[in-house]
Amino acid sequence: MELSPGGDLMFVTLRGPRALTGGPTAIGTTPGVAIMFVENGGANGRRVAFIPIGAQDESSHADPHALAIRRLGR
Repeated sequence: MELSPGGDLMFVTLRGPRALTGGPTAIGTTPGVAIMFVENGGANGRRVAFIPIGAQDESSHADPHALAIRRLGR
């Protein structure tokens, strides 16, 4: 997970059905990135977007592990 520079969005990687590492507990169903809107100082939140990575079925070999936010200069 990574918090946006403004602190209002959280970006979360979601693992695929064929986890390359981590064993059975790392298996997910929808490989991609979920974007969450942070509410109440982080006590709550809601998903506002999903960016799929690879096939969204059991045949998918996509397995995102992490992400990082890079602040660009203005």
